[in-house]
Amino acid sequence: MAALDEMPVPDSVGVLLDTTDDLWRRLLQYVSDDRLDVREQDGEAVLRAVSPRLTIATVGENQSAGGAGYALLLWDAHPGLTYAGLDITIADASGDDADALARPTPEAEQHAPALVERLTGGEEARVESESSTGRTKAGMTARHVLQAAAEGRRAIVLTRPDDAPNVADTLLAEPPFCRSDSVEDGETRYYTSPRDLRIGGEALTRPGSRSNVWVREASGEVVLRDDVGTEHARFPDVAAAFSDADAYPGGERTVKRPSSPRRCSTASTPSPTQR
Repeated sequence: MAALDEMPVPDSVGVLLDTTDDLWRRLLQYVSDDRLDVREQDGEAVLRAVSPRLTIATVGENQSAGGAGYALLLWDAHPGLTYAGLDITIADASGDDADALARPTPEAEQHAPALVERLTGGEEARVESESSTGRTKAGMTARHVLQAAAEGRRAIVLTRPDDAPNVADTLLAEPPFCRSDSVEDGETRYYTSPRDLRIGGEALTRPGSRSNVWVREASGEVVLRDDVGTEHARFPDVAAAFSDADAYPGGERTVKRPSSPRRCSTASTPSPTQR
């Protein structure tokens, strides 16, 4: 890696790095990719210095954006997306922001309109990098695609081949955007986001065991339970779960958000092209 010492590095790199993931993001962000060979091997990110090659793109530097796997997935996908006629802007992803935005180029719209329509619908689309989320955080994967649908955009979901079956099951299996292991007949169990549920800026809490279990009963009512089956709150619909702070009993456990397609502003369930 001695060759990296010769590379000009922006002053903004001279900051305290809190984690190894942050170090990875900085390396991929600021070291010219004509000097790096970066790949994923046995679940680990591997980097080595090489002779110059084509410059590709930035991968973002926000710490909430994810670690090496997230950055490498965007890195690896960028040439293919560009070849497909998309202009890719990598975001410093945070909150509900996309990992990247994809806009069809005028050349692609002229020479490959069917492909442009298939990928983006002819409009700006969200690009979501599902690395660890695709493997272990299905609720976040569902939330990313639902957010795209709520904005009236397509979602281009990036994932590794080994994680693709999990992502497909999350987004396409019936019922869509819901878990298959419902706790009772006639109930639909939502995925649970890792993000806290907040109303008016305040995090909601409850007592009981650790895990949050959100279900919609056949009546349409939405119920918050824990993983031993204790009911903690009940709502007439999922919208009320995001607005009625008084229904939560308070306690030592933080309530996590349900990832529900019924909060999507465009439809109760996104169309297949939005999934």
